[in-house]
Amino acid sequence: MRNEAPIISEISRVRRQWTPAQVRDYIAALSIWDEPVEIRQKFGGLTNRTYFAYVNGKPKFAIRVGFDQYRTRQTSVIQCTLAASELGWVRG
Repeated sequence: MRNEAPIISEISRVRRQWTPAQVRDYIAALSIWDEPVEIRQKFGGLTNRTYFAYVNGKPKFAIRVGFDQYRTRQTSVIQCTLAASELGWVRG
């Protein structure tokens, strides 16, 4: 496996107290998009929210926004994201 995976900070810029609209707008403003996207929230829980980026009305990318819960880090989520990146499944 190549070792060129992006560095993912465990300190999120997204805050738990943000509304879904604030998180959506933050995601939409990321510089990773090379085409217009519409961000829609699909579901969420205590430690994460899941959004999809739609292109031309169809879902194209999944975005998972994680939050640490009671000082428990999202280590498994971060490791899965790194593994997906190494496989070429992650954009950014």
